[in-house]
Amino acid sequence: MSSTSFWRARERTCGKEINVEIDDENGTILKPEACPRCGAKPLTVDFIEQLPDEVEATTAAIDLAEKHGIDLLSIEPTGKNGKVIFIDVLKAVLAVEEAAQDDDSEGAESAESGEVGGAE
Repeated sequence: MSSTSFWRARERTCGKEINVEIDDENGTILKPEACPRCGAKPLTVDFIEQLPDEVEATTAAIDLAEKHGIDLLSIEPTGKNGKVIFIDVLKAVLAVEEAAQDDDSEGAESAESGEVGGAE
């Protein structure tokens, strides 16, 4: 079984800072598979710093993160002593939902413009 580590990195295409999980044996980026901002795939990153293997978080924050599939390492902690708290996870959940709605509305607009263009 290979070990993994977590790193803060900057995607070269768009400059977004993201957390990545890498395979320590061969250096392959395991997660995420693509940049959440620009969609670059495969990721090409400049490593900034190694992150801890574990994140300190409140029980409520852990429960909410698990319910919504949010990676606690991707959240900037604002709690005492660098702890991820409920509101940190809630902000991440809302950001994901907002991004999904934006994607849905863009897709709907494209479909509508395609239908109008085809009717002419």
